[in-house]
Amino acid sequence: MKKGEVQQVFIYLMVIVVAGAVLLLGYSAVNSIIVKGCDVEKSGFLSQLKRDFTRNERPGSSSLVEIMVPCSYDQVCFVDSGASVSDARDQVIQDNIQAGTGINIFLVERGFTEPFASIADLTVTDKVLCVNASAGHFRFWLTGIGRGAVQVDRE
Repeated sequence: MKKGEVQQVFIYLMVIVVAGAVLLLGYSAVNSIIVKGCDVEKSGFLSQLKRDFTRNERPGSSSLVEIMVPCSYDQVCFVDSGASVSDARDQVIQDNIQAGTGINIFLVERGFTEPFASIADLTVTDKVLCVNASAGHFRFWLTGIGRGAVQVDRE
């Protein structure tokens, strides 16, 4: 092997190492952006949800709520404060009820349930109500039942 041929091998190896590093760092950066984007969507979802609950606190007020689905969740589940473990079919919801965490809103993505938030004075018609995403939105009824309490029901 001549001197020029050896140098060329090192050049090819350096190109491969640099290209691999760029791909790895690029993938990491894109993945980080996607995760942060999802966090922003969930924050906006929670803000909208709280506004809708506040808007329907007065007794007799009622409205059909339609909120955009954050990230790629399939369901949002609401849990009544008086729900028991036997009311929930999902293990994560059962565990939260049993532990008394106070979390009463859960998001479900491909069968994985994530504890999401807690909203005070939440009443749920069926004790545990899961609403499926449809056309990129969650749709459900909110009705004020007095003393700042809001009832969630199916569309």
